[in-house]
Amino acid sequence: MQRFRKRKKLNDLKKSYQIKYGINARQFNSIHIILKGKIASRKECYKSQIKQTELKIKGLQKIIDSEKKKLAKLPLSCGRNQKSIRSKLRFTIHQKQRKLAILKDRLVTLKKKNHL
Repeated sequence: MQRFRKRKKLNDLKKSYQIKYGINARQFNSIHIILKGKIASRKECYKSQIKQTELKIKGLQKIIDSEKKKLAKLPLSCGRNQKSIRSKLRFTIHQKQRKLAILKDRLVTLKKKNHL
């Protein structure tokens, strides 16, 4: 599949594959068409995955912002109940930020793979 992506001349590739693998031109053409379809399909899948990941990032960012606002509104209190609520909220924000970082890394990787 790598050789098909490198844009070598198809006739040169066909001749070398026929000799190397003992296949005829019809078989090579069939393989070539299948691989072209798989490459095109994978590119479309990358586009779809990029869009989905971007939507997840936007949604997660909104959640983080709203959770930070909730945390800012909570009064500082010596009470045991208030302290546990604040700590739970901080932990939730932390976990959401970790997930956001993972999604951003995934988006960068997907964009790199899409341009291959």
